Amino acid sequence: MGQKTHPVGFRLGAKPGVVIGKGGAKVEELRQVLGKMTAKNVKVNIFEIRYPELDANLIAENVAQQLERRVSFRKVLKQTVQRSMKAGARGVRVAVAGRLGGAEMSRREWEREGRVPLHTLRADIEFGRAIAKTTFGTIGVKAWVYKGDVEPTPRQVTQPSTPAQRAAAI
Repeated sequence: MGQKTHPVGFRLGAKPGVVIGKGGAKVEELRQVLGKMTAKNVKVNIFEIRYPELDANLIAENVAQQLERRVSFRKVLKQTVQRSMKAGARGVRVAVAGRLGGAEMSRREWEREGRVPLHTLRADIEFGRAIAKTTFGTIGVKAWVYKGDVEPTPRQVTQPSTPAQRAAAI
């Protein structure tokens, strides 16, 4: 009885070399560890993200990591939004909520640049979330990236073929 392979996908941001290692050695090591844990053959696929500044999940995780390193949340928000806009986004919004700066009462702050039309159905908006675990508690991070509108596919109108079908359609 042959063993099934279970594919595992990883999304790599700006530093794929850290995970891959020299000549893919770390990938092979990861595959073996996962194989021992699950007692099955594991296939590891690694996908490079060309523009990590336009990926909402990576933006949120980046902000969360900086907040955990105690960087000022206002500085982080402004820099992140500007970096994403320079990368080609049509609009970016990043929100943080929790005990910002160690304040006694939690609050919500956000920074936006460009358009983020959440009520437009054809808008190509990507959403990401992350959690920063600080000494004061957890801070939630949300990111929205607007990449432009998606053109809807034109509807196919079928013409009735026989005269009886045309009369029934009228």
